[in-house]
Amino acid sequence: MKKLSTLLLAITMIALITVRTNAQIQNVLLEQHTGAWCGWCVDGNVKMDEITDLYGEQVIGVKIHNGDAMEISQQSVIASELGLTGIPTASVNRKNIGGSVFLNRGDWKTACEFQMQQRAKAEVDCFYTLDRETRIVRIQVMANITESMNFPVRFNAFIVEDDVTGEGSGYNQKNFYSGLPGFSSHPYYNQPSIITGFHHMKVVRKMIGGAWGVKGSLPTSVQAGGFYTHEFESAIEEGWNIDNLFFVGMLQANAANNKEIINSAIAIKDGSLLNKIINTDTPAAKALPKGSDLTNTYTLANVTNAEQTYTVTLSTTNKTPANWSAKFTSGATELTASGTQKKHGQIIVPANSTAEFSLNLKIGTTLGVGDAKVTLELEGTPTIKRSRMITAATVEIEKLLLETGSVYSMRPYINQTVYGDVVTLDGSDYLAFVNEMPNVKLVIWNKGPSDGLSPDEINVIKNTGNVSNFVCGDRVISSMVDPDNLGFFGLAWIGWNLEAQGWTATIWISGQQGDVITGNLGNNIEGHLIEYYINMVRIVDTENVFPIMHFKNNGSRKHLGVTYPVTAADAIFGVRSTKNNTRTVILGISPYVIVNANTRRTLVNNILDWLVGRL
Repeated sequence: MKKLSTLLLAITMIALITVRTNAQIQNVLLEQHTGAWCGWCVDGNVKMDEITDLYGEQVIGVKIHNGDAMEISQQSVIASELGLTGIPTASVNRKNIGGSVFLNRGDWKTACEFQMQQRAKAEVDCFYTLDRETRIVRIQVMANITESMNFPVRFNAFIVEDDVTGEGSGYNQKNFYSGLPGFSSHPYYNQPSIITGFHHMKVVRKMIGGAWGVKGSLPTSVQAGGFYTHEFESAIEEGWNIDNLFFVGMLQANAANNKEIINSAIAIKDGSLLNKIINTDTPAAKALPKGSDLTNTYTLANVTNAEQTYTVTLSTTNKTPANWSAKFTSGATELTASGTQKKHGQIIVPANSTAEFSLNLKIGTTLGVGDAKVTLELEGTPTIKRSRMITAATVEIEKLLLETGSVYSMRPYINQTVYGDVVTLDGSDYLAFVNEMPNVKLVIWNKGPSDGLSPDEINVIKNTGNVSNFVCGDRVISSMVDPDNLGFFGLAWIGWNLEAQGWTATIWISGQQGDVITGNLGNNIEGHLIEYYINMVRIVDTENVFPIMHFKNNGSRKHLGVTYPVTAADAIFGVRSTKNNTRTVILGISPYVIVNANTRRTLVNNILDWLVGRL
């Protein structure tokens, strides 16, 4: 493989669009780690197909093989660096979601949907030319930076093949769903336990830029308005079916703690420039007072010799409060949308001409975060779309509940306390605006039974002063096991408790006798594990950190593969801390582990009372 020279240009905020390009739409790279030897991996295939069938090219599904004839060396590199522990699993834009980059297949769809709703930090366009005689492909990846990123970014391109077959164990797919009781409706139930001649789809044959991409002439950090391009060249190996190949281009982060895929696109053969968007310097996201307006203006340029007609769709996103509204204006076309309604209109751009348009978000009286979004679809070529989104948060917010909303929401219990006015946001929104929300004094991080804290969330908790934090969830302790994290809170990890009785996985836990938060909860609290064993901590800073919950009975703990005895008093999974001049409660379970709803409510209320100084 010979790499062509890199061409980089830094120009004004110009976005290119060609056939099937979705400008400033956040695409998702869903990377499944799999293997022919993995009998459960056929279910991963089913899940990926369901997602890609539903969302088309906005979710780009690829499969990275391990331990079979389709294995590539980058699989083990990615697995080692990002903490893969078993397959089938997948990453969604290689983002750390709930404390892990790799997700159970039941979480793929939700994670993809969430990522698609985010504002893109860069637009990525990708084109290729293929010489069938020499079997040489040239892939050009373009990145228009729409938000500044103060970390290294890289270009990459994948060669992916569909319909890969072969002989022997390196290709024959194991199938653990064959005749599996209780799974008669599964697509692989009636298939043999070893499927010979299996057709492997979306097989990553080559990561041309390796696992982490190539720098080219990209600067150390990129600023909004920069435009960069890189051209890859690669030979197509003889064993690959040239008619079944497709190519994926991407921009990815390459920082020590961030390997995120910023954006990606399926390469288009012989694409051409049809139009461009020129942005102003106004920030696309800002915290503002109630009643304020956030407005951005843009120029849509038609660079062809034919008139272009666009269908305009204006909307607010689901998280936007009902009394906020979005407004689109271009010439005589004016649209206003709020709530769940979408408004549609049309604009015409003459040949070799431009049209100005503005996007406005009117902040209402309800505290929260909201978005105004406009999509422009070029008529006659339905797959050509542009999208722009602006986001605002209210600066008056004082109390936050950070959760995505689920059957494990803490909202029902908080509403039964004096803290019912707490504003619910997604954690990513708080991260985006944390430096612009000076009035926040209380944050509740509800991670539920399956998520932990991401590195960015941990850093915010550690570095945001004058804010009291309540962090809870079955995986919050395990997501902070690094000594620099738990140590910051005066704690050390001692492993997980092995107690789980019967088919309900029953545990018995206790409040801390005499404690202001849990002393009134008693020492005989029934709990049922939901997904994970309970991780425990040892208190290192005994002057500032105090236990609030522990196991009722002596038992056993597993730590770094070794089993040890643990006393009930030492089996601590909940603490309160005044370390670092900040009040913090870390509870290593979801409150829903506790069976009695009244006990849950009392626990939540007491924790909040202590955090704000009422106890």
